[in-house]
Amino acid sequence: MVSKKDILVLFSQLPLPEFAGDRQMINSHLKIFSKQYNTHAIIICIEEPTRETHEFLKKYTASYKIFRLSKWDIIRNIIIGTLKGQSLQVSLYYQKDIQHYIDEHIQGKDFAFCRTIRTATYFMKYKMPKFISLVDSISITYERSLQKVDSFFWKMVYLYEYKKLRKDEVKVIDEYDASFLINFNEQQYWQKELGNNKVFWLPNGIKEQLFSYNSVKDTDKMKSIIYLGKMDYQPNVDAVLWFIDNVFPKLDNDIKFFIIGANPAKKILTKSERYKNISVLGYVEDPYIMMDLCTLVVSPMQTGGGVQNKILEGMALAKINVATSLGADSIYLAERGKHILVEDDPTNMAELINAICNNPSDYEHIGIAARELVKDIYTWDNHGRKMIETIESSLINHYGSLSWAK
Repeated sequence: MVSKKDILVLFSQLPLPEFAGDRQMINSHLKIFSKQYNTHAIIICIEEPTRETHEFLKKYTASYKIFRLSKWDIIRNIIIGTLKGQSLQVSLYYQKDIQHYIDEHIQGKDFAFCRTIRTATYFMKYKMPKFISLVDSISITYERSLQKVDSFFWKMVYLYEYKKLRKDEVKVIDEYDASFLINFNEQQYWQKELGNNKVFWLPNGIKEQLFSYNSVKDTDKMKSIIYLGKMDYQPNVDAVLWFIDNVFPKLDNDIKFFIIGANPAKKILTKSERYKNISVLGYVEDPYIMMDLCTLVVSPMQTGGGVQNKILEGMALAKINVATSLGADSIYLAERGKHILVEDDPTNMAELINAICNNPSDYEHIGIAARELVKDIYTWDNHGRKMIETIESSLINHYGSLSWAK
């Protein structure tokens, strides 16, 4: 009998609570790895872990260690990193005490796995097999966002970070045995740019229960639209502000707009107060109840990158999705007019939303087709299977067998 391999995993977020896509992925990765390997987790975070978080980690890991960063840790890390010419993404999460802990505990592990460019530096010096879920190519996102973001502060951040992160991503893809991206277009870009076969597309996963989610009766559904996302994340802020300024005033007066997501930015709160039909609900424990109640989901992305979880979740619920090209194009294999409706012009988007809200039955086929697509491609089972197959294949190439002795 072959004993389980030992993996050291490193994340820069806690797996709970699952109020954002990044936490859902960490949560799912720990579940996926725990079935296959003895999983030893290191987590760097800012907030205090809850009792539920500790219980989850005890269940899905062989061991775990949490490093909680204080406000002063963050300031110090940024200053040190900036003086060294590092990107903010990398310097924010890098500390010598964490590196020392990894140096001590990586001994005896068969391979390492980390998530996002933020944590890649910790494993860079090791010659053992190592894998990274880049999730998104942040350099591509920042390059695109430079052209559209309104905030002067964020424009300066993107400008500073873009070139540094591009070098970081090139180095990581070269040094790591496999790098995973959830955006197919970004994976294709890097594969072509670097001419290697070490960059892999992993379709993002969606909670299985959403495919059969049915919280409300059709008679209870409202003539309304919803935006779902972490509301202190700048691309989400940009999207909502653009929508309120350019689309919402052109909608029929009886259409309600719900904005759901943790930590809504002050600009959103201030601007939404001008309209009686806009409700900023903040963090909601089960946002899918509201999503199910609404006529359609909007994803008017203007900046950012990766794959928009809010679109996939709406599709899984068989909701009609109206998105800009930036949001829609991130969903590989989603066809415009069949699985998703796309408008970049604000007047055209408003007219489309009015038409859907007044005659939703005419567009129901869009949601039904969208749910089937997500069922076929965007599940955690598919995500995990492809990730494990890639890792196992690489380990065979490295060790020559999956039954090596430690």
